[in-house]
Amino acid sequence: MPIETPHQQLLVDTAIATALLLAEIHRQGNWQEQTKADNSPVTDADLAADKLIAERLRAFAIAQGVQIISEETATENIGGNISGEDSASGDSAQSLLLVDPLDGTRNFMQFGRDYCVNIGLVENGQASFGVVADPADLVCWWGGSGYGAWRASFASDGRLEDKVAIQVSSATKPPRIVLGYWSKAERVAPRLAKLGFEMTKPQRVGAALKFCRIAEGVADLYPRGAGSSEWDTAAGQAILEGAGGLVRLVRHDGTISDQTLLYGKDKFLNPPFFAASPDALTKP
Repeated sequence: MPIETPHQQLLVDTAIATALLLAEIHRQGNWQEQTKADNSPVTDADLAADKLIAERLRAFAIAQGVQIISEETATENIGGNISGEDSASGDSAQSLLLVDPLDGTRNFMQFGRDYCVNIGLVENGQASFGVVADPADLVCWWGGSGYGAWRASFASDGRLEDKVAIQVSSATKPPRIVLGYWSKAERVAPRLAKLGFEMTKPQRVGAALKFCRIAEGVADLYPRGAGSSEWDTAAGQAILEGAGGLVRLVRHDGTISDQTLLYGKDKFLNPPFFAASPDALTKP
């Protein structure tokens, strides 16, 4: 079911409002920190952002038969049980909103700039539409396959400015690699070499902003091993695909398959994958 323009705008506006909230909390620097059961950090900024998104999207979710799955509440659904009274069904074919209210909590806690808000709509197991909002630079990306993809700045009152359509780059050889701050290039290089790719000096970008860099054509290839969750990737994947990019799973032998990343999986965990412009995955 296509997401109508007013609902697209609702998701964009919600991500921007959440980003502005996070930017203000970050500026004040007075958040409290805790450790979750999985030993990952969480702050009251994460929780405030999660609450705001839930409040703004609850009516939409109920009316459209969409279940909201947030990183901060996902323990209620771990194990693949994603059915609920507000959901359309209890399997991977249902519609989901996969939310990371503060993607990049460690960067946020260290007063870094690479953190963002992710809201990804999933239909029939596929990322169909997504929004990523960057509180540090006041920039938002959104889109999906069949919709296109856009980038815009936003003002302190939430108004969009300088909206432009974006698309992936073509024929950049060797591909411009983008990695997270915690990824070790020396570990990634052998995986790339096995596939015939040269390991250039990587761009270091945090959170789902890596997908957005590829979508707007300033990077080409993001190799990701195990360890990501669905709320980390759904919004970024939708935007990337809207910009003409793709996500491909990695086989057990390290080669790239023709299968894309799907959603509604057990424990919401992703296998290794490559996010890229199509030209980046062609043989050098």
